[in-house]
Amino acid sequence: MQSGWLLRDGEVLASTMQASGWHSRIVTPHSFESDVGAVIISGPVICWGVPVARLGQASRLRTLHSTTRPRLIGPTRHAVALRREVAERLRVGDELELRVTT
Repeated sequence: MQSGWLLRDGEVLASTMQASGWHSRIVTPHSFESDVGAVIISGPVICWGVPVARLGQASRLRTLHSTTRPRLIGPTRHAVALRREVAERLRVGDELELRVTT
């Protein structure tokens, strides 16, 4: 598992993790450890009950889906699953940065 941070304009919004194995195929609110606010996901993944953000070019937030319905992230696609309180602080167009520690 890799960890890191989600930043907006140099401000740390949340700590991140990237799960592995079968934990990385279904993401729910129970997938977040107590100190983690974002889970970096690579498809195929089903996100259920968590907001999902996708970054576009130049690390800008392209879309933010906050519905509780299941959302499929297809093969070879990447996204970030967020805790609801982190998602509420984001707006489409925000410049985000993901820093990963190894």
